This record gives sequence, C-alpha cells and structure tokens, in this order.
Amino acid sequence: MEWQGSKYEYGFLHIQDCWSRLSEADSLNLKESWIAWRKKYPVKVAVLDSGIKRDHQAFAHIPKAEIQGKNFISPGTDDDNIDDDKKKNKGHGTKCAAIIAGGCYIAEEYKKVVKKSECKKGAKKNADPFPFWNGVAPFVNLYICKTELIVDAIKNLVGEKKNSGLQVDVISLSMGLEKYNADLEKCIQEASLNNIIVVCAASNDGHKSSNAIWFPARFGHVICVGSHDCLGHASNFTPVGREIDILGPGELSSACPVHGKPEVTNAVDEAEGTSFAAPFVAGLVAIILANAQRIGGPSLRNAISNNVVMKQILREMASEPGDHSQSRGHGSLDLLRIFDFSHDFFRQIVGNITPLSPPPEPDEDYKLRNYDLRKVATNMTRPDQLLQDVEFASTMESVILRLPEHSNQPKDLDLEVFCNKIKTEVTEISCLSLPSPSDAAYMYGDTTGSAALTEFLTQLGGDLVNSVEDLWLKGTETKLTIEDIKKILQALRALKSASTSQLTVHCEEVDALELIKFKPTPDEIPHIANVMVIIHHGNEMCKYRRLLVEQTGQPAEMEHTLPNTCITVEACSPECRQKVPCDSHQSSGPWEKQVVSKDGSMINLKFPISPKSDEGKKTLLSQAMNTVKTKVKPRGKVSCLILPCVSDAVLEDMEGVEALKAVLDETGQVNNLLHLWCGGTENEPLEWQHLTEILQYLQQKRKAAQSLTVHFYQIKELKGNLSDISDVNVKVIIHHRDSAAVCTWRQAQGFRVGKEHTIGTGGIVTVEACPPGCTCNSTRKEVVSAEDMACDIISCDNPTSRDGAASLRATIKKHAGNLKEDVHVTVAVLGSGINLDHKDVTQIIMDKACFVPQESWDLSVDTLGTGTALASIATSFAPAHTRLLTAKVMDEQGKSNPAWVARAVDWAANHGTYPADVILIPVGFEKFDHRVYKAVTEAQKNGKIVIAAAARNTEAREISYPARHGDVICVGSHSGFGVKGREMDFLMVGEKSINKYSSVSGTSVAAAMATAVVGFTLLYAESVSETPGEESLRDQLKSNTMIRELLREACSSRGFHTPDRGYGTLDPDRLFKWGPQHFKELVKKITGT
Repeated sequence: MEWQGSKYEYGFLHIQDCWSRLSEADSLNLKESWIAWRKKYPVKVAVLDSGIKRDHQAFAHIPKAEIQGKNFISPGTDDDNIDDDKKKNKGHGTKCAAIIAGGCYIAEEYKKVVKKSECKKGAKKNADPFPFWNGVAPFVNLYICKTELIVDAIKNLVGEKKNSGLQVDVISLSMGLEKYNADLEKCIQEASLNNIIVVCAASNDGHKSSNAIWFPARFGHVICVGSHDCLGHASNFTPVGREIDILGPGELSSACPVHGKPEVTNAVDEAEGTSFAAPFVAGLVAIILANAQRIGGPSLRNAISNNVVMKQILREMASEPGDHSQSRGHGSLDLLRIFDFSHDFFRQIVGNITPLSPPPEPDEDYKLRNYDLRKVATNMTRPDQLLQDVEFASTMESVILRLPEHSNQPKDLDLEVFCNKIKTEVTEISCLSLPSPSDAAYMYGDTTGSAALTEFLTQLGGDLVNSVEDLWLKGTETKLTIEDIKKILQALRALKSASTSQLTVHCEEVDALELIKFKPTPDEIPHIANVMVIIHHGNEMCKYRRLLVEQTGQPAEMEHTLPNTCITVEACSPECRQKVPCDSHQSSGPWEKQVVSKDGSMINLKFPISPKSDEGKKTLLSQAMNTVKTKVKPRGKVSCLILPCVSDAVLEDMEGVEALKAVLDETGQVNNLLHLWCGGTENEPLEWQHLTEILQYLQQKRKAAQSLTVHFYQIKELKGNLSDISDVNVKVIIHHRDSAAVCTWRQAQGFRVGKEHTIGTGGIVTVEACPPGCTCNSTRKEVVSAEDMACDIISCDNPTSRDGAASLRATIKKHAGNLKEDVHVTVAVLGSGINLDHKDVTQIIMDKACFVPQESWDLSVDTLGTGTALASIATSFAPAHTRLLTAKVMDEQGKSNPAWVARAVDWAANHGTYPADVILIPVGFEKFDHRVYKAVTEAQKNGKIVIAAAARNTEAREISYPARHGDVICVGSHSGFGVKGREMDFLMVGEKSINKYSSVSGTSVAAAMATAVVGFTLLYAESVSETPGEESLRDQLKSNTMIRELLREACSSRGFHTPDRGYGTLDPDRLFKWGPQHFKELVKKITGT
C-alpha cells in the first residue's frame, strides 16, 4: 500500500520504502514493526490543536486508552475531553494527529460520506471505500493538547518533563500568533533546554514577504516547516522567509470526524496548509529519534534530542542540503537519503554534527580565575621561548623557525638556541624556513639581521646544509633585500658541495623598488652549482612587475630571470591583476579594446569583471576576439595568452572548454606560445576535466616546436594522472596561490610544506609548493580547524586604509546627543583576553576572567591582540555609557574549547555586579556542543542579546556553532570569507586598523561592530522612552528575536534573505537618522504594540 494512496503521488518521499527497509531489518511485517517500535523505542509526540476523534479507524492500531491528553480550553472541569468536537475546526486536530500516527485502514471520502447521508431514501449511494495509509510514524505515542492557549500548554508539558512526569519528546504545533509574544518565546526556549523538539507550521499567509511567517515558527529554537505539493513545488499558500527550514507535504488527505455523524469513523478529507506539513515533519522527527535509539541506544538518541541537531539531520535528508532559499528552505525530504544505508552511515551523519559521546572533563578541578585589575600589560616571554616546543627528530621533513605573522612579540629571535639543539639531535633536514632578517639574532643579539642567518647556517655545518632541498626566506614589514639574498648565497657557496642534490632558495616579500634598480654585474651574485633562487609572487612582486612592464614591456604573466644571476622572479597570475594592476603597459579605454599588448606579444582575455548573463559574456568575448583579429598580424608571434575563465567562456553557440578551444583556433598562435594561462574563479573553480580537455586539445594541435608552459590556477580539485600527454613538449604548472584545493590535495598526499611536486608520467605536471605558514585553511588545521575554529585573523601584510569601525563610529556619534547621561549598557567580549593599558578600554573595564586552564601567560596580557581589538570595537559607539566584561576563551595558539565558552557565557550572563546585556562570541566550532547551547539559550531566556561571528572556514563554507544556534544573531563580513547558511542575519564591515602596519579582520570584527550597534540601540531605546509606568522600549527589545527584527529594518535587502548575505549590509544609521519618533514607530511596528 502506498502512503497517501493513489490520489497524491508522494512516492518521492519514500515513506513506504523506508518502512519496508526498517521492517525487513527487524524481520517483521509493517504493522508488527509499528507495535514493536512503540514498545522498544517509545516516542511521545504532543499535538497542540483542536483535539482528536479517538475512535477513528486511523488510530485503530493504538489502544484507545493510550491516546492521552489534556483540555486547556476549559481546564479543571473537562480535562479529559480532548474530542475534536467543534464543527468550525473541520477536524483540524484529528487530521494533524493522523498525519503523525495514523495507520492503514479502509477509508471513505468525507464529501461522499456527507453527500451519501443527504441522499433520499432509496437513491443510489456513491461512496466507494478504499485502502488508505494515513500517517508517517504509526508507532508514535500521541498526547493531545486541546488548546487555543499555546503558552499554557507548552508550560505544562515542560513542567511535567522537568518534574519527571509526562515525558514529551516532540511538540507538533500547527497554530500561531501574528505578533511577537515574549512569554511564548521563553516557553519555547525552556522546551528546547529540556530536549523537547518543537515543530511549527510557518503559516498559510502566502505573501512573498519575509515577515509573513507567524510566531512561534519565526523563533530560532523551533523547526519551521513550509509546504510543498505532490510534485515537490512550494505550495502557493506557503510563506517565504529566512526562518523556513524545510518543506513537508501540505496538500494531502487525512482522517477527520463527520460532525453530526459520530458513527462514521473512517472519513478522510483534504488537508491543505502548512498546518499539515508540520505534523509530517514531526512524525519524521519521531522516526529519527526512535531509529537513533535502535542503533545506538539512549546515548545516541540523547545526542540528537535537540532542535539544532535535528535541523541538521533533516537538512541531510533534504533535496537541497547545500543551499537555502527563503521560499523552499532546504527543500523537500527524502527518507532514503538516511535510511537506505547502514547504521554506520547514520552514526557518521550524527557524528559530523555533534560529538557522539560527552567530552571528558579536565582532570583537575576547574577554578574560575579572576584577573588582577590592578595589573597593567607586562613584557612577554622572550620570543625564542615560543619555539621551544619544537620536537626534533633525526630526519626532519620541515623545520620552521619563523615567528607567527600575527605576533606582536619583541623581535631578535636567538637562533643559537635552535642551532645547538638541531646539531645535537638532527642529521637531515629537507625544508628549512628561516625567520625574517628583521627578527633574527645570534649570540643574545650580538649579531642580527641577515648576518645572524648566515652565522646560523655556518654553525649548522655543511652536512646539515647539504641535506636541505628547500630553504625559505621571507621579509615582514621590513622587506627582504638583495643584500640579504647575497649574504645567504655567499654562506651557501662556502657550505654547499657540488655533488649534493638541488637546493632551491625561496624568497618572499622582497623589496620591489630595490629589485627594479638592481643591475647586477656578472660576478656580483654568487653562482653555485645545484642552487637556484626563486623570488615568489606577492604584492611586492606585483609592484616590481608593474615597473618592469613599464621599462621593458615584458608581460607580467611570464617568469623573469635577473641578468647575470641564478635568480628567477615568479610570474604574476591573471588572478592578481584584479588586485594590483600589473599590466599598466596597456592603453586606456574599454577592456575589450586593450586585450592585446602594445608590442603584440601578449593577449589577455580574462574578464576584469564577469558579466552576470551568458549573453553578456558572449558579447564581451566576441568584441575582444575582434580586437585580437585586428591587432595581431597574420605572421605575428604571441608568446603569452591568458584565456577567459572557463565559466566566462561563451563564444557563438559554444561555452566552457569548447569556447576556449575556439578561441585558441581563432588566434592561430598555438605553436608560437611560450605561456598559456587557464583557470577558474573562487566561486566557479576549474574542474579537473577542464584541465585534461585543454591538454588533449594541445596534444592534437601542437607541432612540438618550442616548449610551452601551461599555467592552471583556481582549480577545484586534483585527481588522476596525465600520462596520455607525456610525449608533448608541454610543461604544466598547477599554481598554489588563491587555490585551497592545492593545499587540500598536497595534505592528502602527505607532501611536505615548502617543496613543489610532480605528478603524472614523465614529470611534466608540477604542483606548486605550499610556503611555510601557508594561510590556506586546509594547511592551518591548528588555527582554523574542525574543533577549534577561531573566526578571526590578524594580517600584517600591508598598511590598510580601510577602517570600517572608525567610519561607522563617526556616523553613529552624530546620534549620541540623544543618549541620557544615566543610561548604561554592559557588553561582554569573549576572546583572547585584554590589555589593560589600552586607551580604549582602560576606563570602562569592570571585570575580567580567564577560562583557559593551565594558562601560562600573565593573565593581564592579550597574547594574540584580537581580544583587545574586538573589545575596542564592541564598546566604541558609546564608551562613556558602556561597561565592559572580558572573558579569555582562546589560548596562545588562537584555539578555543566549547567548555571554556560555555562557562564564560554563564559567567557574563549571571555576573553578580554587572550582568551582561550583550554577549559577543567571536569564536566558533564545527560541531554542536550541548554545553554551549545550554549556556547561550539560558542567557537568551534571561533577556541577554547573544551575537556570534559566522566564522571564516572557507574549506567547509559552513557557519559555525554557536552562530548556528537558535536565535543567536549571526553576523558575516561583506569582505567575503566564504561562509553561508540559513542562519546568516546580515553583513558588516570586517576590517579594523590596529596600527600603521597591521589590521584585524574577519567575521569576528563584523560581529564586534554588530555588538556596538546593539549596545547603542539599547541605550537609544532607553533614552527616548517617555511613558512612565509602561514597559520601556529597551525592555521590549531584550530579545534576540526583536533585535533581529529591528536591525533587519536597517539592512540593504531587508525584504529578501540569501544564505551568503543574509538581509544584506547593516546600516544602523537608518534606525536613528530620522529621529526618536521614527525609531519608536519602528519598535512599535516590529513588537506589534
């Protein structure tokens, strides 16, 4: 029997197939399986609705006495009367209950039953019975709450569970309120804290505006369900909004009473609305809970008995798990996406969301350690002690002696300490990364700079130096100079034996202006057998390339060898052209008119800005090709050709690789080229298949005259080999820069940092090396990792002129005149600590605490600098009215731990003297942690606004926890950082200058700025409240839901939500610039008062 019979074709939901697999696994038939599950894996679902017709055949498989409930409409007098007896309800409650737990029976259509009863005696009665399978989870134990008072019913259910009474697992709620209700939100939060999963219908508003969803479906602590039809399309009546999690079938049939005909117990009627999609999902949740207990016992079931975790499991079953839209959520559900596989597959899904066993508690008793507020920042431990943890072995693949880029440590790293240890314990080093000359010292600072580096190499001795295959040097804000390189080469000449293997000296951040002026004589740079020097691409080399182009006209995309030296300057990739103008030799005018260089040696067809439509791409590329035909002479020779990105290539009726082949044919330069560049974009990277097709084309077309280097960049993944093109005079380079996929592949292959590798037969394909300290997430597991994902970075590459915090602060200060003198807000910042002597926070810090066990640093020192920077931002809009609490939850490596965060949230929310109003969490974790969830939800329940950074995990591209929790305000950065999800609320600027040379950036900065906005908003709301004795505007906004609704009014796309941008960029000036009266009207609008 098909679920819902033949009238509705819901086969794609696979209800029957799912139960067939579950029944076969238990060696039972369908009905036996339902009975067994009810006994072994009981799940109680409370249905809050109009009641139930208990004697309906849909519930015949459930003993009538087991269908319990309570009457909240007339409490105390008729508590046991849960009959669905009001005609105006049209059997709404019975329909919902039957969709959850209805069994198989012989049914009659309601309309035909009514028509039959109205027929005159002796007339033909047309009401053909038919077999019907009603519910998705017939094993469920139902508890019926006959109610119109949602708050009372939920309070009762939660109270029963807390007091070890009625143990409800799921609430199915197909009713709602159009206006916000604070008591209802607290009830929902309390239910969630007690492991009750709440499933709500979105509403049948049908309006395509993002505020058409009713409460409580609009709360983050529930599963919000929209409706789809039997084709999987969103129903016309289902509303749209960020809150939609999933779609369920909302156009079906279900059991119903026939009022006035109590003897009819098998009628079914049409059930259309999100009211009936929600019970379907509630029933599915019950199956998932029971199956978890069946597979892993109570521990696995407990791990998923939470709204947040259950949402993620449902997402895995959805048609669009990797995307979210405000009209479809994650799409429709297919049970076989989970239940068609083994028990281990289910465990794996759950394990990817939340730990399958509780994490162990620390061995030592945890003690809250308060900072000594009288202390000021002290000098930190010597930098050489930072690296004492390096573990040395006889053979070392890589020894990295650099200071972290974000370190604010004093310099003069004493290399003698490491020299002695290495000489004692190590016999062979493959890759050696030296500190910047500006950081280096030897013999307690007697020798510094590049002289210290050469002394270090000399003291290591020839045997160790001869084992090195890759030696890395890098400048900092003090760039690497030619003189530094010369000194290193002179030291190597004295140490390097001609009979040893090839040594590559890699140089990063070399001074561009010095390099362009450098005119070496034949003997000025030492020539050493088996030693070559590469100056790697970077911002400084882009400057050098620009100057070189102006002087010689040589394309920036071709590598360049300094005359009379062994030094090669790496080519600029086409990607860098969007960041630094390496092609200033081009004439001015439209791009399509300047794709050919002045001397005709280079053609650049990479679009500077990609058109949105295929027609736009086609037009632009056609115009560019017309320029090529005009400017490239028939016998002209083009040495460098940059192809459009594969996703941009549209020419005539061809697109993608076929269009690129046509471009190569039309240029007619395949046999002249020395360099060919081909790649993808960050959003649409190059596929491996694209790479192989391009190379196969070259094999067919080229006449193997001169060597061609084919450069591939922004590639999605690496796989397979290229043995079929090994006989072509072609060299292939897969570039590392701008491609995290290269790092991922190298790590999977076990390749060491700092060395390039060849793949394929004949070694024709070279995969660029990952430099030491590579910033790609896949090689920085120790900083942006699965379990310890700090959501911010410190960059010290170049001075920055962008300081979004300062700009926004100047705008908001215009409205500070409306603040009353006696209003205050308390902001808690959870980060890496605080420097007490920082001018922005020294007068406003109220209390500090450290939650990092075995913390070795002086507690008054912010070792990373991020905590101080974020605190400065979060309190910057109204410092005179702001009180600051800081909690240290990040250790010296930037790692955090859910237990630390949970304790810090609890400390801030319940501070004895200055309880926080707003809590900023700038760190995140890949997996859900119940401790953090409980602490955050308790804080929200007590009126605390919790704001979290969306995270910057470009590998997973997922919002992290706790930003994914319930109603936490999730903030992203409009500077990018690559994460997206249904929980994204809005974007803010994600950069702030710290000093001339460095800045802090990331979604943590954006979250800190949002914290400043929320703090100012609460102050403003309290200041402009005028009605004594009534609830103040500030009190009305003491909810994450209400703050989100208010801030949405100030977003650039407040009526439309996308997973990557939320509601767009937040401009808080929109809240205040029209004055107090407008602000009060906004609050009234969103609170419904």
